[in-house]
Amino acid sequence: MNTITLVLLFASVIAGAIFVEVFKPKRGRNIQLLLTFSGAYLLAVCILHLIPELFSSSISEHNHAENIGIFILLGFLIQILLEYFSKGIEHGHFHKRNVIPFSILISLCLHAILEGIPLGGNLSANNALLMGIVLHKVPVAVVLMTFFIQSGMKKHNAYILLFLFAIMAPLGAYAGNLFSSIV
Repeated sequence: MNTITLVLLFASVIAGAIFVEVFKPKRGRNIQLLLTFSGAYLLAVCILHLIPELFSSSISEHNHAENIGIFILLGFLIQILLEYFSKGIEHGHFHKRNVIPFSILISLCLHAILEGIPLGGNLSANNALLMGIVLHKVPVAVVLMTFFIQSGMKKHNAYILLFLFAIMAPLGAYAGNLFSSIV
């Protein structure tokens, strides 16, 4: 696993926080468009690179490829569950509240861990996937930090929670590296 991968994953969240400090965005259409673009880019990387690589490696290694579809469907189910608990904040949907629902933070952290796991493996599409995740994390961090600030949270606490979110994708990549070395 590359150290630059870990740094880029962490720095993308920090870039989102800096963007919020400098520009103080309100809920904006531009952020939602960037989130949509980055999500579509990640989906394209998965469909055009990762899934074909999974099937070709399973066939060349004489493994049974029929279970891959079940895991893909399980991934979609997990994504739907995480979006249910995050209330769509990763898509720019949030409402000003005085209380931070921790289900939002927990689901975003789980999402970040899961999207970091493939980066720990030896996939040929790692660079494209890394760029997609970095592009996706910046606007998610902007939305999350804006949500924290608009909810009345002290900046110190907001930065602690954002730091927690920032280390999740690198932890996922590290876990993916451990999984690939075991298997």
